[in-house]
Formats: sequence, C-alpha cells, structure tokens
Amino acid sequence: MDACEPEEYNFRPTRQFAELYTIVRENPPPEDEKKYEWDPDQKIQYCILLSRLIHPTSISFEYAARVYLKNNDELFRIIRGPYQGLGTIAYLADTQRDWLTLNDVIELKALFEAFTKTTLSKEISRAIWHFEYAARIIELEVRWALLITGIESLIHTWGENQFAKRLPHLCHNIGLDIIDFNEAKKMYKFRSSYVHGKGVLKNEISETNELYCKMEYILRNIIKTAITNPEFALIFSSPKEVKKKWPI
Repeated sequence: MDACEPEEYNFRPTRQFAELYTIVRENPPPEDEKKYEWDPDQKIQYCILLSRLIHPTSISFEYAARVYLKNNDELFRIIRGPYQGLGTIAYLADTQRDWLTLNDVIELKALFEAFTKTTLSKEISRAIWHFEYAARIIELEVRWALLITGIESLIHTWGENQFAKRLPHLCHNIGLDIIDFNEAKKMYKFRSSYVHGKGVLKNEISETNELYCKMEYILRNIIKTAITNPEFALIFSSPKEVKKKWPI
C-alpha cells in the first residue's frame, strides 16, 4: 500500500484503514520480456471480475503491484501496477457487505475454473464487461445505462416493451422469480431518462437504488449461469435462439 501511494513532502498521516485480504498470483508468466509487466494475461483482472459476480465488493486496482522476493522470501522490490485515475476504484450500490466470505472464495475458485475451460460468445463477453465497467463508475445514471446494455446484449430487445416481456422469462428460467413486467419496464424507463440527460431526482434515490441492486443481481446471476452451464450459454449465441427460447 505504501508503494502504491504517492510520497508527499513532510506529510505522512496515519492510514485509517487496513486490508482485509489480498488476491495474490504466485506464478506469473515467466517470459523475460514480461517480467516487469503486471498481470499480462489478465488472470488477476478476471479473478476480481468474477468475484463481483458472486458478491459485489469495492475491491479494485488502487493497490495493485508486482512484488519481488529474494530466495529467502525477503522483500526485494515492489513495482506499482499501471492503474491510476478513472476506473482504478470500484463502488457499491448495496453497502451492507463489502467483503468476500470463505464460502464466496470457494465459489470463486469453481467459477474461475469453469471460466478458464469455456469459450464464451461475444454477447456474454460484452455483458461481463458492461457489468465490470459499471462497478468502476460512481454515477448511478451511467451505471444504469451500462447494466441495461449488458442485459440487452444477451436478450436482443428493441425497446421498453420487449425488454419488459423477455427479462422476467429469462429470470424465471434460472430460478430468479424476483421481477415482473412492470418492474422490468420501470428499469428500462429509467434507462431511457438517464441516457437522454435526466439526472437522478432526489425523491427517486431510494427507489432507483433498490431497483438498481435488483438489476445488478439479475445480470450477475445470468452471467454466472452462462459460465457454468454451456447449454444455457448457447441460447445467447444468436438472436434467433433467444427469440425461440423466450418468444415475445
């Protein structure tokens, strides 16, 4: 953490927080030309991304570094990761629990193994990255548009009514009976307001935050199921298959 923070002049306040845990990779790619690169094959990047599918946290790349040890495990060198500015920090909509449990980590191990053994369609890949991009932005209206885009990349809808009809059917298919036509329509309605420049109104904050958390929960569970269930993932390989599975 010290190595990743800028050193200031004659000013060293006491840090008010500590790390709960660290994601460490002990076997980086051995190629000489990559020995000073951070996570060149993005395995740490994907590990953190997949952890958010299990339980969203504010884990980020603010304190990302490559640590070199001597043969006796003595600290030798720390090189900060190439992450600064926008996208370095992650944010939470639901702040009730900002950490992973042991059970979460066990699930993450299985999900990571499934992820490395499958080739995901471009639709699922787009959904994954829209979900991750949303986590790295604090503005709710921007996050909202990213999540809706992630969902639409999977279910191929054109407009509010199609979205509202198809999404509840998809949720039911993976055992998430937590949304109906009216709620799905409201999700898309807020999306339309935000992408056309309307901000979040003060009297809507409670409702929008609750609806956003539900939308986030839906998208991450769709993606998790697609990663672990190849037959389910095939549905998203083409608009024709989606329409056949969940006709409107």
